[in-house]
Amino acid sequence: IINFYVGKLPGEVGSRFKALSLLTLAQYWQSSDGNLQRAARTLILSTVHARGEQALRAEVFYWSSQRKLAMGGLAAAAGVARGPAEDSDVLSALTIVCVIGADYPWLVPLTARSTAAGQLQALVAGERGGERARMVAMELVSRGFGAFAAHVDTRAVVRRLLAAMMAVEDDGGAVSFEAVVAAKSALLRMAAADMTAVSGAAAAILADDGEGVRERRGALQLVALLALKSAARLRPHVARVAAAIVQAIEPKRATARRLVIGAAGAALQGLVRAFPAVAFHAASQCLAVGADDGTCTTYDLRSATRTAVYDGGGRVAAVAISPQGDRVASFAVPAGVLSVWDPAPSALAMFARSLLWPAADAEPQPPGSVAPTKTMAIPPAYLHDAHEISLAWTADRTCMSTPLQKMPPP
Repeated sequence: IINFYVGKLPGEVGSRFKALSLLTLAQYWQSSDGNLQRAARTLILSTVHARGEQALRAEVFYWSSQRKLAMGGLAAAAGVARGPAEDSDVLSALTIVCVIGADYPWLVPLTARSTAAGQLQALVAGERGGERARMVAMELVSRGFGAFAAHVDTRAVVRRLLAAMMAVEDDGGAVSFEAVVAAKSALLRMAAADMTAVSGAAAAILADDGEGVRERRGALQLVALLALKSAARLRPHVARVAAAIVQAIEPKRATARRLVIGAAGAALQGLVRAFPAVAFHAASQCLAVGADDGTCTTYDLRSATRTAVYDGGGRVAAVAISPQGDRVASFAVPAGVLSVWDPAPSALAMFARSLLWPAADAEPQPPGSVAPTKTMAIPPAYLHDAHEISLAWTADRTCMSTPLQKMPPP
């Protein structure tokens, strides 16, 4: 209703009509009244998109230079206390600049972009403002993550969003349900904008000995969430994320391993369900992960160690572990090569292989890689749905691929 009547105002008022005040509308960007919030956002976006680039540049210049985009602004620098209304105006100014920057990043100068990004990170960290300001910052930093990513510490932002998503007590106050939802939505938007940065931040948190158990559990929950909600974007980064999960449950971290093992299991289960290139064998605790670089890596989760790195012959689209846990199969595209390995070759077998395959005659192998014991080329006629391939061992020595149901076993 608000949108309808405001849209009719220019025609009804005529030449005396003045443009909508973005500052007033921005105050309701994060409103407790859902209808008012939706109306304010619709009006802000329609106003921004209706204006030309010159007018938007003027808006960015005014709100970034006059308001200084810092809680407290010049008054705080001079030691003068600001009231809640003034802080609200500064937050609204920040909202205007970030909304414009999210849709038109080339209109925001580098200095203004850097200043706005620093302000958003401070608000997300809870260094300034209250919960409402933090929720606004969560949305804005994720909405314009493509423009602000180079100016924020992604790992620090992800860590704070994870803390809010897990609903832990922070700064002496419990995180509200609305803040939990805002943090979860912000993480998904950031991942949609730059999965490399977000998945890299999660992997870094898992691999860093300096991170606490709470942070690692949050990172594991994030991996499970991304596997469920953004599997297509996460797929190129699965190998790195899986390696970080294994590192997080190393036995040398006995206490931490016990506290995060449940979340780690849930994250790995999410990867196995979402990606044909990840397989797990419960009895042997063997995890196999295929990567786009053509390698297939196996891990022993009991000791949290990497047991072997295999050369898959191309981007590994699917892997499977035999029922006995003694063989690993992978399918590589676009070459269409099905390979089978023994994940734990004996010392005698490795010695015999070195004698039978002299270094001068052997194909160049990646560092630490192992050649397959069997390979089979799949005819091109079977590769029309290669992106949907998954492998499954139907018997101890028979591996079946779907949709390649007619493929002979290796």
